[in-house]
Amino acid sequence: MLLTPDIAKIIKQRGSQTRGKAKVKMTSMVETLYNFASGHGRKTISNNRALAEELKFEKGFIYKTLTNDTRKGIYQNEIIQKAVNKMWFQNKRDEGVLYSNMFNPLLVPAIALILTAIECNIDEWSTGIKTDVPFYADDYRETYCKHIESLEVFGEKTIKYKMLDTLQKHLHNYGRLHSGATPLAFKSCLAIPLTAFEAAIKEYEENDDTDSDGEMQSN
Repeated sequence: MLLTPDIAKIIKQRGSQTRGKAKVKMTSMVETLYNFASGHGRKTISNNRALAEELKFEKGFIYKTLTNDTRKGIYQNEIIQKAVNKMWFQNKRDEGVLYSNMFNPLLVPAIALILTAIECNIDEWSTGIKTDVPFYADDYRETYCKHIESLEVFGEKTIKYKMLDTLQKHLHNYGRLHSGATPLAFKSCLAIPLTAFEAAIKEYEENDDTDSDGEMQSN
């Protein structure tokens, strides 16, 4: 999937500002949802380092379930949806709602940006003690491109079940729900259903007392 001019405008227009926004919004989530621990004790440092390595190995952080011998729920870790919500769907006036035509479904480059920002935050724990790692474009361009490539291959390999399409729609739909905005399916509906108009026509045709010219009917 190509990076369209529209999504490029949203993601890249402000360059470092957009990356910085993504990095900051996900910092606390990474620490909390992946259970990194603050502190300088030897055991704490060792556990944090091992956790970071486990999450980084073959992108383990994207899975809903990750153990030594199990990886299930690819691209279903709760942090991905939470990050999408924070990045573009915090309220009814956020970008994901105002520019729904660009975010429905959530495009691969947008998902890749989220995954890259999460990974940057995990890198901050690689030594076992949280250390700031700037989210520079030059440093993370290859990581970003690899995430795009992996998502596209995921889509190709699972095309029979449309798993990538489902992921993209899910991230948008639940993001919009989080924002409090009206679901797009409701917005596209008429206030009164077409069946009501059809029933009115039938009633008009079958009623002998119908007023056909707008004049008052005498009793």
